[in-house]
Amino acid sequence: MSIKITTPRRTIETVTHYLAYSIGNDGCGYSFPCDESGVIFPLDNEAAKDNFKRCLSGEDGITFDGLKTHTNRYRAPAEALCTCGRTVYLDDPLDNECECGKCYNMSGKQVTPSWQCDEQGNPYEDN
Repeated sequence: MSIKITTPRRTIETVTHYLAYSIGNDGCGYSFPCDESGVIFPLDNEAAKDNFKRCLSGEDGITFDGLKTHTNRYRAPAEALCTCGRTVYLDDPLDNECECGKCYNMSGKQVTPSWQCDEQGNPYEDN
């Protein structure tokens, strides 16, 4: 028996921007979050504000490396509705257990939990 998948697996993409500054050639430096135009987001503490001022001044050999963009992609699991009415996140290929105790595979098919099966996937006799 399969349950209804309410939200299919999907790829989520987030894009962030930051202004990058470096100190020398050893990979050290600073970065400050900004929008796609390079406008810095409000800095929330005094140390960050001081560091940004230091970067703008160019003291200690700090150089501006430019506006950088970071794209992050990840797979969000499918969501399904268990027969008990709870949401189950189908992120594991074998065992996606609902709070009610039912177990589903990644496709939403009800299965015996793998910890109750032998190496070949056959349920143990005493279950």
